[in-house]
Amino acid sequence: MLGPLVVTQDGEDVALPAGRSVQLVALLAVAAPDPVSADRLLEALWDDGGGTRGALQVLVHRVRRRLGEGAVESVGQSYRLGAAELVAEDFALRAGHARDRVDVAPREALAELDAALRLWRGEPFGELAAASPELAAESARLSELHVDALEARFEAALTAGMAGELVPDLRDAVAAHPLRERLHAHLMLALYRAGRTAAALDAYRAARGELVGELGLEPGPLLKDLERAILLEDPVLAAPPAPLTGPERPVRPAQLPGPDPAFTGRPEEVDLLARELRSGSSLVAVAGPGGAGKSALALEVANAVADAFPGGQLYVDLRGAMPDGEPRGVEEVLERFLRALGLPRAPSDPEEAAAELRTRTALSPVLVVLDDAASLAQVRPLLPSAPSAAIVTSRPVLGLPISLLVHLDELSDVEALEMLARAAGEDRVRAEEAAARRIVDACGRLPLALRIAGARLAAAPHRRLAVLADRLGDERHRLDELRHGDLAVRASIAVGLRGLDPLAPRMLAALGVLDMPSVSPVAAARLADVPLAVARRRLDDLAEARLLVTGADESVTMHELVRFFASERAGVEFDDDERAALVRRGYEHYLASVRAASHAFTPDLPDFRMRVGPSVEPRAVLAVEFADAQAALAWVRTEIANLQAVVDGVARLPDGPELVAAMLAPLVRIFDAQALHGPAARMYAPVLERDAPTSPAEALVWADSVVVRQHDPANDDRLDAALEVLRSGGDARALATALNVRGIRGNRTGRFDRAAEAFAESIEILTTAGHDTAAAYPRTNLVDALTGLGRLDEAAAVAEANIASSTGMPRAITRCNLAMLRAGSGRLDEAHEQFREAARELRDSGDLHMTARCLWHDAAVLGDAGRTEEARQTRAEAVGLAVELGLLTPAAGESALADPSGAEDAFGMS
Repeated sequence: MLGPLVVTQDGEDVALPAGRSVQLVALLAVAAPDPVSADRLLEALWDDGGGTRGALQVLVHRVRRRLGEGAVESVGQSYRLGAAELVAEDFALRAGHARDRVDVAPREALAELDAALRLWRGEPFGELAAASPELAAESARLSELHVDALEARFEAALTAGMAGELVPDLRDAVAAHPLRERLHAHLMLALYRAGRTAAALDAYRAARGELVGELGLEPGPLLKDLERAILLEDPVLAAPPAPLTGPERPVRPAQLPGPDPAFTGRPEEVDLLARELRSGSSLVAVAGPGGAGKSALALEVANAVADAFPGGQLYVDLRGAMPDGEPRGVEEVLERFLRALGLPRAPSDPEEAAAELRTRTALSPVLVVLDDAASLAQVRPLLPSAPSAAIVTSRPVLGLPISLLVHLDELSDVEALEMLARAAGEDRVRAEEAAARRIVDACGRLPLALRIAGARLAAAPHRRLAVLADRLGDERHRLDELRHGDLAVRASIAVGLRGLDPLAPRMLAALGVLDMPSVSPVAAARLADVPLAVARRRLDDLAEARLLVTGADESVTMHELVRFFASERAGVEFDDDERAALVRRGYEHYLASVRAASHAFTPDLPDFRMRVGPSVEPRAVLAVEFADAQAALAWVRTEIANLQAVVDGVARLPDGPELVAAMLAPLVRIFDAQALHGPAARMYAPVLERDAPTSPAEALVWADSVVVRQHDPANDDRLDAALEVLRSGGDARALATALNVRGIRGNRTGRFDRAAEAFAESIEILTTAGHDTAAAYPRTNLVDALTGLGRLDEAAAVAEANIASSTGMPRAITRCNLAMLRAGSGRLDEAHEQFREAARELRDSGDLHMTARCLWHDAAVLGDAGRTEEARQTRAEAVGLAVELGLLTPAAGESALADPSGAEDAFGMS
């Protein structure tokens, strides 16, 4: 950014697409490492207000396609620049560090400032700065830093004894920045020390002329005092004497182990920590779960910055998370450190010894590495005084007064593969890359697990990687496989439970019974059968021990290997009856929550869907409550994987199929509205495994499965079986629902006559039973069937009548159908109005799936009407929703905007 924006990868410049792509990268670079909200980016990139989230996602995809998937990271509703070395940040840090060293080490400071100034290529951001207030402000800041560095460079050179050789460069600098008094002062002093007193005084007069002429101001005290000193030939202006050489310094402690040969990746973390320590910070920390590579990172950083600590390095493994033994005592460590710093015998009083450590580390910068700390009490007495610094690693965050805390987690796929290759051999990994990737996945990209896998492969040089991958693929025995010598993933995880409340291990075991990706505190409370407040405290304990990760909404997640450990604990903590009771408690919580979500989304949801399965009191099972439909939809999207886990758990119980049917019966409309057909499809398997439905409730779910599993070849047979059971008994609305599904199936397969018959029968059943409002749904779909049969006038009449008599989603979907009819007959303006009104109603109701479809077809109508720009904007809106729902990837969305014909499957009307 120290000039026109340039992106370099592997030593070569990468050209970005012209226009907003370059501006997007620049805006993210200015904010890095902080994220920038999507709303702020839309405002900055589209100053006319024409940007949409879908358009922004497409723009982000273009940048990722050119620079790599990790170039731009998604952080909630924001984006940030991925791991990257920002030259501007490097320049600022180098220059700032060097300026602080001008007086004490001028030659080193001069070399560092020269290196920083070589990074400068001209006006920051080039022409982009004029088009953006944010970039203009950053350009001004960097330009000011550049001049500051230039002044510091000449000051360092003068302090180092240089003079006449600086004059040409100083004259150029003064010409470029004529109002900077410090540059004029440096030029005057360089001329004076070179024996050119008259020229030095001429330089003063030239400086005064510039300041008076441009600003109407006399020179400040700096220039006036310097002129007076030159006239008096003040000895203080003489060049500094050459540095004296003295006897060799005493041997400094050098306890730091070398870098870990297995250390891989983490470039951003290494850079952040190293810069922080070089900039004068006295304390940085690395925290993370067991096996994440905290010690290796600390050693990598400490070795990289050791040259900045002439007083030496102290290192200790505090054994805070060793599977066997206790943490190392503070008195022992203080004695070791003080002896290394030249004190033969440490004070016996710990407080006095800690004070002596602070005194000795204040004399010259010493780097102290406190590895694997157990607690704040263990660390506090071992911290050095400034200008020394410390790196602390620990599992929990210790609450230290740190300037930088780095949280470690698993490696990226590329880093994990590289780490495995270092241990097992690059040729072996290259020859069996697919198997290597399976090993990486089985290790959850955890450095300790990868180290063990690599060591096992290195110990068996002729074993195929696929053999180890197969053995790790058995989840029941994976932790058994992940051990080698004194390294074991299971032991590393188990030590995290040491010292916790006795209920915490039982809580972890409870979380291991159902394989849920994330667990809310209320769900955890129900699983463990404890009060909510107790569950929250024990989850906090487990999170502080780095066995769980707490999200923004208090939900917790586990690393995959911790989840296997939790599952093992469940086998120890609970017998079969206890496990079954735990599963039922979790199921009842989710069943009541699902019913509440479905009611919030569809207040007129038929009672028969709520009556399937057991009766549950919501408050007794801590059911989630929802303020509105949007909250309910968001919850289902977030919890969809947990719902699958609950279904998998209860399916193993004797009454499993009936329980699964009760969970699914209220959800089908939400699945359809949120385009969750793919994630939801597998949930129906336990109910569909039987040869035929055994009850009206199961028959209803069999019919629902046809809506969700649209391409299942067994759908027709399942519908016939469901209808047979429902005709022989059960709720009339359930039968009407199944007939409506048969009609939808007929529409999708082109059997419009069969579809029309099914819809007509469904409507007759509902109206006869007095459910006129519910009949709006099959009437909506009947319009499609009549259209397919070519009975267009009849279809339009049914649509108009249904719009007039219905509300909510049936009316909105009927508007879409009527709009298609109007478009087919060339009445494009009427079609557009119906599409837009339908899209508004559908969006308000939360059915984003149908909203996207309506907008897509509306864009086609606008295009046919010659309203090109409106068509483009509407199509972009539809694509944005489709990307948000997962119907299209960002890449497919970009292709759909360029060639709409390729996206018809995603937007076809059902």
